[in-house]
Amino acid sequence: MRPRAAEGGFTLVELLVTIAILGLISGPLAASIIVGLRSTDTTRARLGEANDTELLGSYLVPDVQGARLADTAADCGGATVLRLTVSPDGEPDRTLGYHVAAAGDGWELRRRRCEAGAAVDDRPIVHELAAAGDVTVAIAPDPAGWRTVTVTVDQPETGTFELTGSRRWR
Repeated sequence: MRPRAAEGGFTLVELLVTIAILGLISGPLAASIIVGLRSTDTTRARLGEANDTELLGSYLVPDVQGARLADTAADCGGATVLRLTVSPDGEPDRTLGYHVAAAGDGWELRRRRCEAGAAVDDRPIVHELAAAGDVTVAIAPDPAGWRTVTVTVDQPETGTFELTGSRRWR
């Protein structure tokens, strides 16, 4: 009788144990990947809103503080949600217009600077608005002679934020 040659391979029990261990490892791993992918969209939207709020604040507040007049009439480029007239010392009036414009598959709030009736700068300030009506402006005088300009922005994914600028108007 010849000795039996060693047979290579795994037993059925070894294969079943390996499959069970892989299931225990891959289940939580897949769940964590799914949670990570879902939270990435939310985080991106929140970071975008924080950036939009900071950008709008860095433009709106100084614009309102330096403005001579504030209204909602059209500026040099047409329809606007807020028009500010700035009169730097010894220089002709400049108009700053905040308007909502179509951008890709949504809308964005843009800031337009006009000199001598022509637009010289037009840049996006708030991105990813769902509709043109998502930006509202309120101009409110008070008895002390101050006027407050409040811009409210409603973003679909992250909610509403409001920025206010004031100045003593003559």
